[in-house]
Amino acid sequence: MGYVVQGAMVQLPGQEPTMMQTGAPILNLRDAVHGGFKVIGPGTLILFTAHTVDKGKPLYDWVK
Repeated sequence: MGYVVQGAMVQLPGQEPTMMQTGAPILNLRDAVHGGFKVIGPGTLILFTAHTVDKGKPLYDWVK
């Protein structure tokens, strides 16, 4: 879960650019593949995030 501290335009592979608005909440479901967006500006995207991690498990499982 998280919060967009400073918004910017982002683009997921193969999709149209979209704006991550300042003040918007963000949520990624557990065990769901996510990420891979590119910040295309203007400005810098700043996110505040908190992660819940099971004891003994890695924070990320990288997927190609």
